[in-house]
Amino acid sequence: MKEKKSEIKLLRRPRLVGVLAVAAMGVILIAAFLMLRGSTRTRVSDAFYARRGEVTHTDGARWTVVWDEEDGAYIKGTDTSLRGLLLYTEEGSVILTDRYVLQYANGDTVYRMEAFSTVTQTEEGIVLQDGSDTVTVDDGVLFDGTDTYLFLTEVTLTVDGEEQVLPPLSSIRVVKNDIVDLYRPDTGAECILIYEDTEVTVALSGGRTLDPETDRVLLSNGAWTMMMPDAEGFDRISAWKE
Repeated sequence: MKEKKSEIKLLRRPRLVGVLAVAAMGVILIAAFLMLRGSTRTRVSDAFYARRGEVTHTDGARWTVVWDEEDGAYIKGTDTSLRGLLLYTEEGSVILTDRYVLQYANGDTVYRMEAFSTVTQTEEGIVLQDGSDTVTVDDGVLFDGTDTYLFLTEVTLTVDGEEQVLPPLSSIRVVKNDIVDLYRPDTGAECILIYEDTEVTVALSGGRTLDPETDRVLLSNGAWTMMMPDAEGFDRISAWKE
């Protein structure tokens, strides 16, 4: 069978590079606005996303995915929003479709990973790539600040007492009183209905227990802390100190 390959190519929208003599100030203001929006795009093939237990694949096509500060990520030329979703490739990598916070990978230090960063499982560990910077980790959780979690190591998901051990690079999107939208690389997508009194927890490493409905984390000493709701203000992985 012919091996499939994923193509991940980062592009940026062209910036305004010239200033017309007759309207210099106006052009500068427009250029500044475009840069602040921070719009980027990537092209992917042999990739898919999971939503409500169903997988949507590129099916031989090539998607241009655009990420915008205001609108989040979407597939260009369609009305498909990728907000809260992750892109998995056939080669086993995960592409982030928004800014994520990275926690519990390097002690209590929190990092920011930009949209279209990639996460890949290798024999050496989990390789995180953000732009030209890479770091290899053996633990950690990525969180979009709203509903979606990507687990970098094995965790245990419990829904009303029913446990299942999730392999690395499994993800959940938890919508309170609605669903646990689960994707695990070994078995695929699953949609678990939850109700007002449903208890959902994720056992993390280090004796931590995540409540993904409230984004609180119970620590081994009995204290509570929160997952960071906003990636802004945190260093990118280029600041990682081994």
